[in-house]
Amino acid sequence: MTFPLDPIPAPPGIAAADQALRPAFGQMKRFGEWYLACPDFRAAAQLDPAGTADRYGLELTGAEARALLLRDLLGDDADLDGVPDTVLAFREHQRHLFLNANRWRCVGEGADPRFRAWRQYQVERCEIEFGLLVNSQIAHAPAAVELQQGCSVGCWFCGVSAPALDSTVRYTPEVARLWTDVVAALHQMCGPALASGFLYWATDPLDNPDYERFLAAWEERVGHAAQTTTAQPFRHLDRVRALVARSRGPHAGTMRISVLSLPVLRRLFTTFTPAELLDTELVMQMPDASTHLSRAGRAANAEANRGASRIEADDDSAARTIACASGFLVNMAARTVRMITPCHASQEWPDGYRVVGEGSFADGAEFRGLLGRLAAGQALRPLPGQARLRLRPPLRYEPAFEGFDLHTVSHRLRLRSRPGLAVIGEMVAPGAGPSVDEVIARCADDGVPPGQARATIDMLDAHAVFDDQWRMRTGPAVTVPG
Repeated sequence: MTFPLDPIPAPPGIAAADQALRPAFGQMKRFGEWYLACPDFRAAAQLDPAGTADRYGLELTGAEARALLLRDLLGDDADLDGVPDTVLAFREHQRHLFLNANRWRCVGEGADPRFRAWRQYQVERCEIEFGLLVNSQIAHAPAAVELQQGCSVGCWFCGVSAPALDSTVRYTPEVARLWTDVVAALHQMCGPALASGFLYWATDPLDNPDYERFLAAWEERVGHAAQTTTAQPFRHLDRVRALVARSRGPHAGTMRISVLSLPVLRRLFTTFTPAELLDTELVMQMPDASTHLSRAGRAANAEANRGASRIEADDDSAARTIACASGFLVNMAARTVRMITPCHASQEWPDGYRVVGEGSFADGAEFRGLLGRLAAGQALRPLPGQARLRLRPPLRYEPAFEGFDLHTVSHRLRLRSRPGLAVIGEMVAPGAGPSVDEVIARCADDGVPPGQARATIDMLDAHAVFDDQWRMRTGPAVTVPG
């Protein structure tokens, strides 16, 4: 059984334009990559965009180079007056890629209803905790699979604290049979959204000599290649060339290369043409890049490191996580499964994700049963009467007629005209933590039938408005026997 999910169709004309303009798009993408990675390029481009592009061997007109520096070029509110048609086409190409990359975040059809509801709750929660912009960049992939224990790269800033490479799972006939069962069970549980899954976590996939064999079997079942991210392009250049070549197309998985230094970037640019890397994302991880590192994992303790200036400020607007999965983290070497979801890194969750359940398996049947038990253990249920209601940080309350507003780090939730809404807001906002039963009783005193008050509380809870730390603090992550 498969669950195909077609890509979002490109607007009329874009598909044809993409083919004709791929060389030009590659040049524009490379301009942006130089700008992100190299401080000398950034400084020079601000003064002389066209001349800088020419000195770095980029085939761009002056108008194109200037347009690529426009603030928020890809945003809905960008001032596009006078922007060349080629740059407008590149803008639409990039926006379309973003839409396709994120089309699985809200896909629930074909998934186990318990898992679908849990995952959607995590998307809503993260929208409040991280804000709209950051959450839009979190894939909430329903599964990630590690094919080995640890990683050979050892990045100082690793946001999930990857240990050193220890053991690798080879694609033997026995493992191939288990892998078929594992992917089938994940597909059955997660539905078409599994297409956004990937075969690494605290690992580099190319540390496994058989990675491509696992990848091919995944694609055969899921109908879509998994995303690949590697930080060692020249240790495995022939393999990287093949993965880059196959990353083009509507059902191809994204190819990403983490670039750890400017010399590596320069070597990539001499090894691959701009057109060849058009469909490959270069993740700039060198110390002088203009992007920021999340304050999670090893990066959270890197103030003394040369890259400390790139670590995000420790404030409410910073995304203290690189975790991008809300689902199952499988390790094929240890034969374990953890159910995880992103959160801000903290003393309790230093690597920026919660572990809400875990277990082990020995074969395909045990794996399938374990997934079911984990999903059942996290199934969303009505809040018990004794549950204490507090607003989820960083929500801020503001009373309004027939309801209230909740301010988040990026937007405002307007809640109106539901039975008992005003009373619920007045009781919960001060932070004293009234129980569900106490709030329903107060609503009844105000003339709101208990059933209707309970329905309003359930609606708010479904949108992750209430702090759920009490659920997390009932004990350690639930361990499910295999």
